[in-house]
Amino acid sequence: KNNSSYANFRNNEEKEMLESFLDLCNENEFEEADKVLERVLESQIQRLKHYVGQYNHVLCLERNNGIPHADIEMNFSYEKHKEVLQTVFDHYENNRLPYYNFEIRTTNQDDAFLSCCQSRPGMWIDFQAKADVSHDFFYEMTSMLKHFGYRKHWAKGMDNSDPSYVIEQFPDIAKF
Repeated sequence: KNNSSYANFRNNEEKEMLESFLDLCNENEFEEADKVLERVLESQIQRLKHYVGQYNHVLCLERNNGIPHADIEMNFSYEKHKEVLQTVFDHYENNRLPYYNFEIRTTNQDDAFLSCCQSRPGMWIDFQAKADVSHDFFYEMTSMLKHFGYRKHWAKGMDNSDPSYVIEQFPDIAKF
């Protein structure tokens, strides 16, 4: 059910185009897939150009016309943001994203025992993938970025985790 504070991130036509995009990617028809994705973006930009509201209402609340996907969100020390982002962008120069987006955000340092931002301001990357390919993709991302000392969002992608690594990343976990 829609209400006045909710804007659909995609309409039925855009959902069908995105499903076509994902099918074309599965068939390694990347040039055609990219053309479809451009049409999706053009449609969304036109349809949402007058939207005013919080970004998460547009990007995250896909109540209507959603495509089943999974995500994993990693928090890095903000001091390493340029190196982390360059690593990700370099990787995608030669490797295709299995989904059409990932999100980046920042948060301030805090002192909560189990916070990803304990003792450091953080930069987050939320990688997304269709559910059926997410496990391998998330393993690839966690392996590639592990040396940066990421901390995982507690509610996203924990099934792709080495528990001993997770514990190492939270210095005050024993106090909790």
